[in-house]
Amino acid sequence: MIPISLYVVLEVVKLGQKYLIGKDVSIYDKETGFTVCRNSDLIEELGQVEFIFADKTGTLTTNMMIFRQCCINNKVFIGPVEVKKQITKKRFDDPND
Repeated sequence: MIPISLYVVLEVVKLGQKYLIGKDVSIYDKETGFTVCRNSDLIEELGQVEFIFADKTGTLTTNMMIFRQCCINNKVFIGPVEVKKQITKKRFDDPND
């Protein structure tokens, strides 16, 4: 049997971690500000990340990593840069559109 107070304590600890992530100056950026943690289970979910693919070309020269696309459970999520490219490509490929 697990006491109810254990669940309460774990949630309080998660909220504390969420606060610490949001105020961490080592991941502060002048343009975007502090990290925004929208989920109290963030620490547990970050522990499940297996792969991060990044193109170091833009990251090294401009110090910015731009989300282009990812695939999770066979569902593709496309970032705003790729959406603009697809719209522009479609406009020039199909003159009737």
